[in-house]
Amino acid sequence: MIVALTPFEALCGFRPLKEIDHFLSNVPPLRILISDATAMEVRSACGSAGDGCDQKSAEIALKRAWSELLTAHPSRVHSCAEDLIRFATSRPSNESFAVEHGNLTDLILQLSEHYPYDVGLFAILFMNHVCLSPGEALFVRSNELHAYLSGDGIECMASSANVVRAGFSRKTKDVDTLISMLKYEYLPPFVVRTPTPYLRVAMSSQQSTSVLYESPAEEFNIIKTSLAPRSARANFQALRGPTVLICTQGSGTIGVADHAELIECGHVFFAGAGAEIFIQSSSEEPLILFQSFCEIEECNPQL
Repeated sequence: MIVALTPFEALCGFRPLKEIDHFLSNVPPLRILISDATAMEVRSACGSAGDGCDQKSAEIALKRAWSELLTAHPSRVHSCAEDLIRFATSRPSNESFAVEHGNLTDLILQLSEHYPYDVGLFAILFMNHVCLSPGEALFVRSNELHAYLSGDGIECMASSANVVRAGFSRKTKDVDTLISMLKYEYLPPFVVRTPTPYLRVAMSSQQSTSVLYESPAEEFNIIKTSLAPRSARANFQALRGPTVLICTQGSGTIGVADHAELIECGHVFFAGAGAEIFIQSSSEEPLILFQSFCEIEECNPQL
């Protein structure tokens, strides 16, 4: 789960197959990288269930098209990327790049300035484009294709070094692993536009807020607390598990029982299970903290 601190853009998950079919039919530089047989398979999967797509056929067709794109020879990708940029530049309002939620022309041209011959320029035509305003959040499902394009955010993720890359990066790429591990599903991005109020906290000021960003995997939930300036206080109920807090704005104090510490932007704190945390602001601007936590279910062992 990532919560946007600034305007934030990402690509997340595969877009509907009918949109991919639209791009295969209307964007010649993309069509060159995909074989006739696979393009026909995509078209057939879209039409096999009336207005919708047969799920199994769609997954097979998508995986084949995606695999052909990522395994295309670098020289072909380079040549087609040049053609794609020319195609987009010569037709700034062309409906070739238009989909239900907007036109991708500007995005392609913007990213081409940083990665001019990257296969990721074509990945844009396969993936959902997500735009977040500050305070909105995106949850990335397990084995879901994604790329963060611009903006700053606070992210809660598993402790790992298993990022697998195939584009928009100068780091090591592992195309074969990425192709094999992905889920070829057509799910809309899991976006939290309006978080729910967090109720396990007592506030001293009505101008202070605490909200919960809930995800399908509760261990990635995030709490955002904003304390009003100058002496507003929040008392949190104890959690059945550890918690980590990071301050992104303002200053004040944070503590447990009779122990308190100074807190200001950039400070990170850890508290163990059962801690009743309090926070108090002292700055002229709101004190803002983000908090990740993991509650452990109580065990009642039989004797």
